Amino acid sequence: MKQYIVYELVDQYNTIVYIGCTGRTLKARLREHIRSNCKSPGHGKFLGRTDLIIRPHSVYDTRKEALLIEGSRKLELGFEWIEHHGKNGKKSCEVHNSKIYTCQCGQIIRGPSYYYHIKKCKRLAATI
Repeated sequence: MKQYIVYELVDQYNTIVYIGCTGRTLKARLREHIRSNCKSPGHGKFLGRTDLIIRPHSVYDTRKEALLIEGSRKLELGFEWIEHHGKNGKKSCEVHNSKIYTCQCGQIIRGPSYYYHIKKCKRLAATI
């Protein structure tokens, strides 16, 4: 029987940058996230990133159950759904972490890109 896994992509700062659901292996799904040039939501979204790990959150027997938990997990962590309508008319969703951060340099940044900003922030480095 096929099982569906709700998973989280986590960066080097242990920040959850993506929450998803798959019926494939986690190894295959991570490969799709970081190596695929596909334009489908969730595929190739993190192209070339080497700092991500994929960790299982929970396992379900039906896709419907897994999607419900995926959605509630996204709401719980403050992720925002952005809907896309593909050429075939089907709805799909891209997820962004909507948390807002403010760097010490004064720049306001939305989502996990904040951690990349502070790593390379020249104004912040000049004050240390």
